[in-house]
Amino acid sequence: MTFEENENPQDELRRKFHRHHRHHHADEDKGRFFLLRQWLNGFFLMLSIIGMIVWYTYSPEIGGITLIAAVACKFTELSLRIMKM
Repeated sequence: MTFEENENPQDELRRKFHRHHRHHHADEDKGRFFLLRQWLNGFFLMLSIIGMIVWYTYSPEIGGITLIAAVACKFTELSLRIMKM
């Protein structure tokens, strides 16, 4: 008898669909732009919230400009993440 013949069908399903989680170390895989990316994400969130508040309370034009600036921050962060430097 081989190992496959002794295997329970439930074990086979569990093995087939089991997700392997990668273990990350504290400083590994973050890249050299990690801190800059975190700051850009913070600016994106801040500008998005401010832009929406300004859009609905003060002026859609100024709110739109603020939201465009937020998208530019997010695009820059995304570009740095894709480059993986």
